[in-house]
Amino acid sequence: MSSLVLEPMTLEDFDIIEKLDVLEGDDLAAPGCGMTWPPSTAENNAYRKVWTTKQQRDILLQDSTVRYVKVVDTSKPERPIISIGRWHRYENGFSNEEHLPWELYGTGPVVTISETL
Repeated sequence: MSSLVLEPMTLEDFDIIEKLDVLEGDDLAAPGCGMTWPPSTAENNAYRKVWTTKQQRDILLQDSTVRYVKVVDTSKPERPIISIGRWHRYENGFSNEEHLPWELYGTGPVVTISETL
C-alpha cells in the first residue's frame, strides 16, 4: 500500500511549506521557476521558497478560478507535503485582461518582487 495520499490543499499548508528546510531544487516551486531562477546558494534557495510560496498563497486567496491539491507522504511526518498541484477552471474561457496578471506575477508593473514580501 502506498504512503502517498492526494488531498485538497488548505491555506495553512503554505505555512507548513514555508517552514520546511530547503533542499536544492526541492522547494515546491513550479518547474519553470528552476529554469528562470535556478537553485544556487542556500540563502537564494530560501528566498526563492518564500517568494514562490507567497505567490501561490496570494493566488489562492485572490483568484476564484484556482484549485490546489497536495501530495502527502504519510510515512514522513517531518516532511509530509512532497508536491503541490494547481489548476484553473475558467467557466467563460481565459481572459487576458482578467487572468494574465496572475500568469505574469512578479514580472512587471502588475506586481513587483519587492511588493510581494
